[in-house]
Amino acid sequence: FTGAIGATKAIGGLTINGSAGAQFSDLNVGTLSMAATAAGAGQLLNFAGDVTVTSGWTMGSGTHNYDLAMTGASVSVAGPTVIAAKGNLTLGDAEDDSLVFSGGLTATAASGISLRGSVSTLGSSALTLGDADTAVSVSGNSTIGGSATGAVSLGGLLLASASGLSLESAASISARSIEGVASATGTSFTPFFS
Repeated sequence: FTGAIGATKAIGGLTINGSAGAQFSDLNVGTLSMAATAAGAGQLLNFAGDVTVTSGWTMGSGTHNYDLAMTGASVSVAGPTVIAAKGNLTLGDAEDDSLVFSGGLTATAASGISLRGSVSTLGSSALTLGDADTAVSVSGNSTIGGSATGAVSLGGLLLASASGLSLESAASISARSIEGVASATGTSFTPFFS
């Protein structure tokens, strides 16, 4: 599938049971549900345009062995979100991309996470990106968290050359490590506690 869903009028819900990969130019739904078979191993589900999910995003049980990308300028997801995709996870591809998960975000299953832009939560809900075996690669000037974000927990952070990372939380911030990639220059890191 390639195209937009709900771009001019939102639909109640979308369930992705199986595909050979898909690209959504825009998505505006009440609920989003993905089965473990939403895409085949190594295939890509690409949300390339704006995403609005007003009532929650769920991912079914099982092994989600596909790549997932959300690279639209505006991503807004209500409710607590757990991203179970085990392939590469891409959050934003431009510095002005904004991803807001109002009920919290957990993304620890991916083989790796790439971030460019800002990702945050609201209502003091937690934000977890990466863990002991999932690193977060940051490019450009990017932000994790915000003044309304609760506890921020991060895997190892790898900053690309000429990148800047701001971390902000109303509660706490923890990261396994923060470092530049090999030969990285011009990187910066700024923590904020609201």
